[in-house]
Amino acid sequence: MLQQLAATKIILDEFADVAMLDEVHGLFSAGQIDEGMGVLLPALQTRRQELNDDAWGEFARVCLDHPLCQLLHEDPFTYRAFSKPRGYAGDAAMIDLIYRKGAGVAGLTPLGSRLHEWAVNHGAFRSVQERRDLLATLIDQIAAERTMPRILALACGHLREAQRSDAVRDRAVREIVAVDQVYLILISGPTKVHLIYNFNKGFR
Repeated sequence: MLQQLAATKIILDEFADVAMLDEVHGLFSAGQIDEGMGVLLPALQTRRQELNDDAWGEFARVCLDHPLCQLLHEDPFTYRAFSKPRGYAGDAAMIDLIYRKGAGVAGLTPLGSRLHEWAVNHGAFRSVQERRDLLATLIDQIAAERTMPRILALACGHLREAQRSDAVRDRAVREIVAVDQVYLILISGPTKVHLIYNFNKGFR
C-alpha cells in the first residue's frame, strides 16, 4: 500500500511539474519573460529543496525533454552554461556574456535577446559586472599610490577590468600578469599583450 501511495505521489508530482513547465512555455512564447521567470525560478528552487539527488536527476530529465528547454537555450548564457564547451561552467567567454560582449550576443532570436536582457539585469549578473568595475577602480587606486606597479590577476577571464582602468589606458601600470584556466598572459602597457603560456598547448 505504501509503495502504491509513493508511486501515485511521483506520478502526481510529474504531472504538476509538466504543468508548470507548460505554463512557463506559454508565458515565454507570449513574450512575458518576467512573468515566466516568476513562475519558473521559485518552482525550481522548491523542487531542489524537496528532492534527493536521484529524484532531482529524474526531474532534470523531465525538464530537458520539455520544449521549454529549447526556448531557454535561446539565451546564449544559459546554453553555454549547459553545454560547457570548455568542459566547465564559468569560462571567460561565458563571463563575457554577462558583460554583453563576445560573439554569443550577436544574431540572437527575438526571444533569446529578451531572455538574455532579463538575465544580464538579474542581481547575480549585476554583481559580476560591478566586481569588474570595482577591480578597475582598485587598479587605478594602486597606480595612484605606487609608481608603475606590477599586478597579478588570477582567474581573470578576459581581464575586462583592465579595459576599464584609466591607469592602464594612461600607461601608469608597468605590467599585468594574468592567469586563467587556459592562458597565462603578460600585459605591458595598454596595447602590448603577450601570450606566455597556453595550458592546452604549452609555451609559445
